[in-house]
Amino acid sequence: MRRNNPHILVWNEVLQDLRFILKMTSLDLVITYSALLLFNIFIDGYGNNEDGSFFESIGVTTVFLLLTFAFPFIETLLLQLIPILLLKKTGLHKWIIIIIDALLFSSLHIPQYDLYVEIVYSFPGGIILAWSFIKYYKVSWFRAFYVTMTIHALSNFINCALILFDESTSYL
Repeated sequence: MRRNNPHILVWNEVLQDLRFILKMTSLDLVITYSALLLFNIFIDGYGNNEDGSFFESIGVTTVFLLLTFAFPFIETLLLQLIPILLLKKTGLHKWIIIIIDALLFSSLHIPQYDLYVEIVYSFPGGIILAWSFIKYYKVSWFRAFYVTMTIHALSNFINCALILFDESTSYL
């Protein structure tokens, strides 16, 4: 009897999505901070943004809200949903689509330091987001969208919180 209860099925799907979101966000953060550590070791001055005028002009709260809510929504729409659906129509293999989408994602992030460093830094996150979108697109486009957007938003939220609460960084 419990097997046929639709509420149990929905909660199981929600819990499955949350576990996946947490795993992918954790993977993204491990890769991101490993890359940041390597860049700090091998590239002198990486992470010392001298010109934080844009972020300073709009305020920390606005930056936090943009990076954790607005940008993940817009970027999931423009950098995963639309490109992946268009690329799927070409008949390309899913991993080719994922790599193309990850390159698009990483190349469209505003370079703060060096374009090539930023692409290498954001490419793994682009792979995680594109793969997550394609994995969940098999279930539904809406689920693919919200899972991908939530991974992006949670990753940005954690990154913003760490940066805002770390007085030694000068990113903002």
